[in-house]
Amino acid sequence: MVMANPSLLLQSFFLFFLLPCLSWSCPEYQKQALLQFKSSFLPIRSSFDPLDSWNSSSSNCCLWDMVTCSSPSNSNSASSVVIGLYLYFVSGQHMPSNLLAPLFLIRSLRVLDLSWNFINGPIPAVGFGNLSNLVHLDLSWNSINGQIPALELGNLSNLVHLNLSGNSINGQIPALGFSNHSNLVHLDLSMNSINGQIPALGFGNLYNLVHLDLSGNSINGQIPALGLGNLSNLVHLDLSRNSINGQIPALGLGNLGNLVHLDLSMNFINGQIPALGFGNLNNLVYLDLSRNSINGQIPALGFGNLSNLVHLDLSWNSINGQIPALGFGNLNNLVHLDLRLNRFNGSIPLQLFQSKYLQYLDLSSNCLSGELPEEIGNLTKLQRLSLRSNKFSNGIPSSISYLRELEELDLGNNSLSMEIPSDIGNLSNLFSMSLGKNKLTGGVPASMQKLNKLNSLDLEGNLLTGEIPFWLFDFKDL
Repeated sequence: MVMANPSLLLQSFFLFFLLPCLSWSCPEYQKQALLQFKSSFLPIRSSFDPLDSWNSSSSNCCLWDMVTCSSPSNSNSASSVVIGLYLYFVSGQHMPSNLLAPLFLIRSLRVLDLSWNFINGPIPAVGFGNLSNLVHLDLSWNSINGQIPALELGNLSNLVHLNLSGNSINGQIPALGFSNHSNLVHLDLSMNSINGQIPALGFGNLYNLVHLDLSGNSINGQIPALGLGNLSNLVHLDLSRNSINGQIPALGLGNLGNLVHLDLSMNFINGQIPALGFGNLNNLVYLDLSRNSINGQIPALGFGNLSNLVHLDLSWNSINGQIPALGFGNLNNLVHLDLRLNRFNGSIPLQLFQSKYLQYLDLSSNCLSGELPEEIGNLTKLQRLSLRSNKFSNGIPSSISYLRELEELDLGNNSLSMEIPSDIGNLSNLFSMSLGKNKLTGGVPASMQKLNKLNSLDLEGNLLTGEIPFWLFDFKDL
């Protein structure tokens, strides 16, 4: 018996199943719409033509670059429809938004990406209203202006992903403009000129929302407790770089138990940190409340449950009182801690030095006092340490030489005394050291000549004695 050649059988199999696929073609009207879109901005395209495959001699637009099509609706059909256009960065110059009109004839579209195209003018309201099958719409990083067309975008009830970031959109967030988008998972309106308040009920129906970014606008008013409190699936919330005022709504944010990223920085938020406001957010990894007007003390248990927290920034506020020992004792995964430019007093709690993954620690410009503990040497992953402009006294602990990954050390403008530790030269990765404006005595340790990466050194304003070491002049970058 003659055995069949497996290679020939495999080729026959692929030919049998793939030949019909290759014969599928898009409807003629969709092909013509795409060609009309290409020709309408032909004079303003760059010399590089990403739409070179779009030409009338090619009968099947499903084979064109940046175009995807559906499979035929049944086995007897040889046609498919265009469902995806990935037209990012196809125009190298400004393109008026009315040139998008031909695309609105392709009502089968499910994905439309027009990001990074220098599109200017308002969002074509009527046009997008026709694309009721859209699941993914990306108009980010263009020059779109005008307001968000609430009614027309409201027809896009199947939307899962909407990105309008990096434009010049103005006006307010539509009060009910997103209430029909119950399937929305990702909403990004960041880096625009949106003003007014966050509507109380504007996001209330978006139960599936995972990512909400309103940062970099001119939004004012308070954070609506009820409006955001219903978004129980939210993982990423960014309201930074706005003009939001009022207090942090304890109950509203407390319901967001799945939140991983919360950024409220660079606003005008005042009042105290909620006593239990972050207690339920035990999945939180990133928390930034910096550059606000938050006052009062850090609640003793305010961060105690945030055992997954990696990044915590409370800098540039008016927070006072002591740094709570219990509040930071459970933050074992902390990598970045910034508490600078507040009004903290008392000593640094020893529990803080249990954070073995800590790489960035800035407690500068506060009213902290007492001795620097030897436990500081436990932070062996530390790359930046700034305790500048406090009231620390006594000597620099010798254990500081254990911080072999340290790149920046700033202990300036304190009341530190005694001699500089003799083995400080073990900090071989150091490129910046500031010990100025203290009461340090003795000479410059000889081990410092091993700091060959150093490009900034400040020892002024101390009580150092002896001659200036000749090897200091050998540092090429100083």
